[in-house]
Amino acid sequence: MLACPRLVLAAAIAASPVTPTQAAGTCANERADAGADANLGNCLGDAREARRANEPRLAATAYARALMFAREVYAAGKEGAAADWYAAAGEQIVHYGTEGCALATNLTGAAPRAMLTACVELLDEFLADLEAVNAGASRSAAAARQRRAELEPLLSGLPAEPEPEPEPIATPKEPRGESTPALPRVEPRLVSPLRRPTGLDAGLGVSATVAGLAIAGLVVGDQLGRRAHAAALSGPDAAAAPAGVDLCEAMASAVGCDDLRSARRLFVASGVTLGVALAATALFAGLRIRHARRARVSASWSGPRAGVAVHF
Repeated sequence: MLACPRLVLAAAIAASPVTPTQAAGTCANERADAGADANLGNCLGDAREARRANEPRLAATAYARALMFAREVYAAGKEGAAADWYAAAGEQIVHYGTEGCALATNLTGAAPRAMLTACVELLDEFLADLEAVNAGASRSAAAARQRRAELEPLLSGLPAEPEPEPEPIATPKEPRGESTPALPRVEPRLVSPLRRPTGLDAGLGVSATVAGLAIAGLVVGDQLGRRAHAAALSGPDAAAAPAGVDLCEAMASAVGCDDLRSARRLFVASGVTLGVALAATALFAGLRIRHARRARVSASWSGPRAGVAVHF
């Protein structure tokens, strides 16, 4: 049980007679000049009296009012409160505020869902505060969880809220008087969208591919040239070559010279191919960007008018 006998709040919970002058949305003994803690006791006493008189709807109304005051008292009391406040005054406030939540189903309209939702929110807030002060495993937390578990099926069993009906669209009425001649219908001007530039895309792809192959040829030619040069310098003909003279120029048939010349030709050819491919790639990319801009401009001018007929 959530109630704590040590608290002074219990003194304010006294039974009060139900009077016929109760205003809508209030409890019978609620006073405008009293504080939230006093009105919590007043409305709780009214609810208990109505419950003993077998008036469930009147009791639910008073319990809903007591819940509102309990949430107000709890919010004000926990400001700067110590940890032991939650297991004492805070526990009792939550217990009193959610005492009659199960009677919410006796209300009509949206009131049952509103009351049950407010009860669950107060219990969730109390459980979160207990976790914050390392009291999540206390008896107070266990009692709050049990009460929440009892209310959850009632809340989920309520009928779904009806969806709001769309507001009717007012149609303008024709003014009375002399009729004006109908103006001719303006037919929309269809603008054919620009076709996808498949040729530009293909050219851009081919030029980029050739550029990639040319770069690969440069790398391969450089590696082959280094290997052939090293093989010529370490070959048997290197010792017979005169000093300060290119071995392959002095002895064209020396070991490794044929590979070195092939590597040089591959390197030069790859460099020339790379230059041409880069120029072609830049050209196709520029044409592709230009075509995309033209397509956007055409869509912005023709899109809003396409398929639209204007009547007067």
